[in-house]
Amino acid sequence: MLKAVIFDMDGVIVDTEPQHTRALIRAGEAFHATLSTEYCEQFIGKHMDDLVLTLQRDYPQITDGQAFADKYNEYKIIIHEEEGLIPIEGTLNLMRSLHGHGIKVAIASSSEPYEINNVVKTFSLESYVDEAVSGSMVAHSKPAPDIFLLAAERLGVKPEECIIIEDSMNGSIAASRANITCIGYQNKSSGKQDLSRTCCIYEDMMSLDYEAVLEEYNRAHGLPVDILTTKRLQIKELAVSDIKELYKIYQQPGVTDFLPPLLSLEEEEEKHAAYIKHSYNFYRFGLWGIFLKDSNTLIGRAGLQCIDIHETPEIELGYLISPQYQRQGYASECIGAIIQYAKEYLELPSLVAVIHPENLASITLAEKYGFQLESTITKNTGKYSIYRLFLS
Repeated sequence: MLKAVIFDMDGVIVDTEPQHTRALIRAGEAFHATLSTEYCEQFIGKHMDDLVLTLQRDYPQITDGQAFADKYNEYKIIIHEEEGLIPIEGTLNLMRSLHGHGIKVAIASSSEPYEINNVVKTFSLESYVDEAVSGSMVAHSKPAPDIFLLAAERLGVKPEECIIIEDSMNGSIAASRANITCIGYQNKSSGKQDLSRTCCIYEDMMSLDYEAVLEEYNRAHGLPVDILTTKRLQIKELAVSDIKELYKIYQQPGVTDFLPPLLSLEEEEEKHAAYIKHSYNFYRFGLWGIFLKDSNTLIGRAGLQCIDIHETPEIELGYLISPQYQRQGYASECIGAIIQYAKEYLELPSLVAVIHPENLASITLAEKYGFQLESTITKNTGKYSIYRLFLS
């Protein structure tokens, strides 16, 4: 269960990396060391001590590491005062939203404590940030996991109950070593950072809200993701543990009249474990479970899946309702919500429905929502009608 989100600061909360790079280059000039922007990118996410050690290795003329650190900090302060702190659009609202949903929030940054406090005060985050951890508080800075483990400890949560948002390779490595799920933010100001170790990469923090963070956490931990809520129904991903109940639905008379039968229960559970990975996690859609909202009873499944029709890839809309819950409007309620989801969230151009010509109930429902007969296809040794609904 998600209990906390840990934010890196520079490059995730505030867009300071370009300022820090300019300060570092100016400090290098003061010590007769010419530093390129590309060279400075390796220090993103690293604490000052590691930065200075690397510089002294590459530039022997920097004999006094503390003097260099002081000069670098001096230029950072000057530039911050001249240009101000620029917030990353979307991050501050995300932090407030997470707090509003009862999720603990921490900042874990390689920057010094006074720099973190300055950001918190500048943007009035005192009420939303539960803990702030600096790289100076741990023995080893990023890419070591120490800073994130300390943040989790101070928040009073386990690492597996956290998710991290990072913009740097060093930070993503630290998250991986801490065994904490990490969302990558590809900040263009942070240079060409390798974020391949993250569970996903966002190019816009505006796209991240509480629901998106929770979805990424659940996917990373193999937990079913809630997709849609209607007046009476909850439509969500099926867990392997749900297949047993689904199997019972398929065994009822008439259910497979127009559908292929299931394999054995053990084979279906194994098949669904792979389906979670290859459909839910990869495509972000699939055939979901239909649950009664009040009782959490599984009454069928519906959703979207990839299919080839006449050698053309399509997205098929399908559904199945348990016989005892048919003729109560559940199918129509579910299908209407999924069509809106496909149009507004997935932005699909069209959907197809593959329906047996004798399945009059499904044909009536498809036509109710605007599907029109387009062609026929041979499937499972029989002929099926192809109906299409254009969404744009």
